[in-house]
Amino acid sequence: MTVWEIKAGPADRMAMLVVPQAEQVMGAMKRFGGNGNVLHWHERPKLQVYADKCRKRLPRSDVSPFVPGALVLNSKAFATLGGFLADFGQLLELDVDGEVEYFFNATHLVPCIDRERSETRPGGTVGREAFLANAVPSEAAVFKDPATARSRLYTNDAGKRTLEDVAAAHSVSGLVFTRAGL
Repeated sequence: MTVWEIKAGPADRMAMLVVPQAEQVMGAMKRFGGNGNVLHWHERPKLQVYADKCRKRLPRSDVSPFVPGALVLNSKAFATLGGFLADFGQLLELDVDGEVEYFFNATHLVPCIDRERSETRPGGTVGREAFLANAVPSEAAVFKDPATARSRLYTNDAGKRTLEDVAAAHSVSGLVFTRAGL
């Protein structure tokens, strides 16, 4: 059993998304949750592609970096991956530079981190995870653990294969999988 962290990126070669300066108010990022709770939006949040004035604008990927533990899918990625991801969370509409894109908010929480065997940081947050093998889903799944929900999104071997196969079949860019844990 292997657990994989799902990320969008790579952020150093793909454009990331940011909250526009005009929308940045105290607590603006709270509306994106990250703790596994269901989100309720009355209007589409606005995001924009980050542009560094000192260097050339990076290309966009189909799955864009935004906040840790979440994914933003363009219409191609949504059409391709949305059906699978919808079983494990919400796909909420965003306004990205005037285009509709989708924020994947994982709400499938699986307590599978062994806190006693995990490496922790000062303050008690989990640095490198150790997983309870019998607690990780065996069927294809995308999930968060309550101990790392604000920063990490996981899948198991079956989920990774599903996501990789579907993404490859439709040339969806931007999904990155790294082995999680010790």
